[in-house]
Amino acid sequence: MLVYRKNIISGKVNVMALPVTQKQLDIYENTNVNVQDVFPELDADQREFLISGFMPGEFEHHVDGFESEAGLLTEDETSNSNFVKGGLHD
Repeated sequence: MLVYRKNIISGKVNVMALPVTQKQLDIYENTNVNVQDVFPELDADQREFLISGFMPGEFEHHVDGFESEAGLLTEDETSNSNFVKGGLHD
């Protein structure tokens, strides 16, 4: 079935052929069930498309750009003892 989704960042409408039924789409869109529970046969790229409208590779492209623009540090850059990971600390 051809499924159309709008990319949540670019606003571009993408289409993907997925092995899903209209009943599955209705359940996903009208309930709070997790995408992996409604579509266990789909791979991660296909599920991401249903969630965000991202085509394969687009998510990584947007995330890589965001990390650069936001000045976020990689795990390697935070490996020294000056950084505390997670939680509340004094």
